[in-house]
Amino acid sequence: MLTLRGAGVISEVPSFQEKHGLKPFMIAPTAIIRGVGKIFGFELLDDVTGMTGFYDSNLDGKMVRAANEFMENRNGFEFGFVHIKAVDDAGHDKDSDMKVTQL
Repeated sequence: MLTLRGAGVISEVPSFQEKHGLKPFMIAPTAIIRGVGKIFGFELLDDVTGMTGFYDSNLDGKMVRAANEFMENRNGFEFGFVHIKAVDDAGHDKDSDMKVTQL
């Protein structure tokens, strides 16, 4: 798959559920990752306190609480994807200490 910013056209692709047989959800703070999730039919979870997409993002609330609650309540969900933007940013910033020890 090729992801272009601002391309403006959604490609016709099989959903994640069609391809893998699992109903998915996604927790992601950034538009481009959320857009990829939408293309593949992920339900986007927005109500995560402190989800910022920056180094100060509430990782406990995002990864532990929100994902666990969503999976426990299920609503038919069998797969979850959590995008931690701060790890991505630390890599772009070439800040291995932040990526490994702080996040």
